[in-house]
Order: sequence, then C-alpha cells, then structure tokens
Amino acid sequence: MQDLDKAGMGKRIRQIRSRAGLRQWELAKFLGTTQSAVHKYEHGVVPEPRRLVELARVGQTSIEWILTGKHW
Repeated sequence: MQDLDKAGMGKRIRQIRSRAGLRQWELAKFLGTTQSAVHKYEHGVVPEPRRLVELARVGQTSIEWILTGKHW
C-alpha cells in the first residue's frame, strides 16, 4: 500500500470547505470539533473516521477521494 499524501489530503479538505462556502470555524461546528482541528486537517493531519464521513457528506464525495484523490 502506498503512503498517504497528507498534503494532498489537506488540499482536498480545504477544497471541500471552500466549495461549501464555509469558514474553518463553521466547518468545525458542523463536524463537532474545533477550528484548530480543521486547520490541522487542512495541513495534513488525518481526521478521525467519523469526521471523514461527515467531510465526505459535506463534499458530496467519498472518503477514498478525500484520502487518496481517487475514486475506486
């Protein structure tokens, strides 16, 4: 298995947030976390599985795309 491109994942999370028209604190509130955590996600920290599920819903995409940039 390939190593996770954390910088790419962060960019995709930022893209989801931007397309949804949300600021970091607004996405944090939706995810049940802090603005600081969202900032970390956008800079390569992998979110917890339940937050990945919610991010996929917000972005109308898959968890696989968030993590890898590919749809399986």
